[in-house]
Amino acid sequence: MPAEFTPEPDAESLTDPRVRRALEIYAQLTGAQLSEPSADLVELWLPPGERAFFAHGPRLEGPATVRLAFSLHALELDPIAEMAVVGSAFFDHLVTAIRDRGWRRSFGLLPATTAASADAAKLEVPIWSGYTKSPVLKLSTHVLGRLTARVMIRAAAETQEELVTSSVFDLTAGVPVPAVIAQLCDGVRAGTLKQQPHADFSIDEHEAASKPEALVPQMLDDLADRMAPAIQGWQGEAQRMLSAELSRLKRYYNRLLDQTDREDAARRKAVTNERTRRCAEEERRHEVKASVHPVQLQEWTVLTQRAEWTLVAARGQHGTVVAHRYLSGATDWSLACPKCGQPPTALAVCYENHVACAECAAVCSVCGDPFCREHGISECHIDKAPACGRHCTRCRVCRRSHCTDHQGECSEGTHLVCTDCLSPCTLCSRIICATHVVVTDSSAPQGSRQLCSRCTVLCEGGTSEPVGVDEAVRCHSCERFVCDHHRATCDIDGQVHCSRHLRRSDVSRRLVCKHHQAACEKEPAAVFASDEVHRCIECGSVVCEEHGGVCSDHAEWFCVEHLMPLHDRPGEKGCEIH
Repeated sequence: MPAEFTPEPDAESLTDPRVRRALEIYAQLTGAQLSEPSADLVELWLPPGERAFFAHGPRLEGPATVRLAFSLHALELDPIAEMAVVGSAFFDHLVTAIRDRGWRRSFGLLPATTAASADAAKLEVPIWSGYTKSPVLKLSTHVLGRLTARVMIRAAAETQEELVTSSVFDLTAGVPVPAVIAQLCDGVRAGTLKQQPHADFSIDEHEAASKPEALVPQMLDDLADRMAPAIQGWQGEAQRMLSAELSRLKRYYNRLLDQTDREDAARRKAVTNERTRRCAEEERRHEVKASVHPVQLQEWTVLTQRAEWTLVAARGQHGTVVAHRYLSGATDWSLACPKCGQPPTALAVCYENHVACAECAAVCSVCGDPFCREHGISECHIDKAPACGRHCTRCRVCRRSHCTDHQGECSEGTHLVCTDCLSPCTLCSRIICATHVVVTDSSAPQGSRQLCSRCTVLCEGGTSEPVGVDEAVRCHSCERFVCDHHRATCDIDGQVHCSRHLRRSDVSRRLVCKHHQAACEKEPAAVFASDEVHRCIECGSVVCEEHGGVCSDHAEWFCVEHLMPLHDRPGEKGCEIH
């Protein structure tokens, strides 16, 4: 039970006249009563079943009467009245009441002014790789529609609401109707033309309207074109406010940077990052955004003669294309693309048996079959050539679409990716993708290289950075690797060891591995090389040179407890026997 709207509001009136017209139709269809105590002042009496829609809270009972002002003068005379404008609480309540009962209104069949003809339309556009069969003529009905929507425009803290009405669309064919048909629709809606009974014609079939999700985008595009001047004005004002706000932020953060010590790099970076974040936030806040809320869909039915051709492609695919002419308003035959609704310059049959025009179709660069834009990609990101849905895929690495001619298999995991994301290993030449490739740092012994997992090891000498197997050696004591830059050997056995298995002796500062480290029993906390300690032949204790020595007579090693200085030989020591 929707309301009806006049096409154009009065530019000098304060309120949109379509709001009052919607109120009048709503009252007529629901049993509400309207009275006008004075000029531009309306009192609306609501039946009990309608009052809940006009309540000002979920727990409040709606009023029995609502006083509405349609001018400032009327509002001054009655301060209790509410201004009836788009965006007001009353208008929201009215739209809710309308949409609760359904937002479609049908005006019936347009009067026919032309008789059906046996002459079929001619299909004069070229067919890609196919041919057509003889057309089939039918007498059918098409559903026409016009959408009225509430558009809310927001930018920063500013908000504006408007009622916008689209052009009349053929909801069956998905195209705008000629001006003469739109005029007939307006005549039937205004009551100057009478509806024509369906029984006057022997109709072959009634063509249903397309799905709403397929038609609403076209209507929204039409609404966007009508709202373009207003949105451009908002964009200019939003850009002006954004420039002023960005200038203010720039001055503010520049002062903070001037007050920050130039040596405090961390503080200056934090201020700079905060300035970037705030500027980006203001740019998002000042974006002009328009939200569209459908209010009413007005519908008409028009008698239509249809000519259907079956298109057959070279490989057997087939599809149907339809031309039609309205038997109201003496219109000509119209042929539209089933995909975009525009007059086609050429037609093609998709491998999924869809028909599309030259702008909505392409020829696959892999198999050579035509396809529509719903079943393929317009270009492979590598060679920019189109590909059908059977020969295109999305790379799992870069997430871009490509054809099957430009894909390869990664040796790591055997998955398919695009050729741009594949590269050979520098050492073994195995093909690997960008996800599994290991890129060594430029500080590595042989510089930066692309390697696979088999040819990569982690150097233990740094921070476990990856290096090639040809520039690292395994530790002699464990399974870790050490690159040429961090390589070190034990001074005893000359083998390469990692940092965990090498240590410097406390006295000589030589590098010794775990197997060639020793300790003096007289100084157990110190580390010595294995050739820096000796075992006393008297007591068997292991001591260093500071806690032991050699007997000058028979050159055997003794600890200090079994070795004493010789008085007759200054500087020499001897064991107890000598």
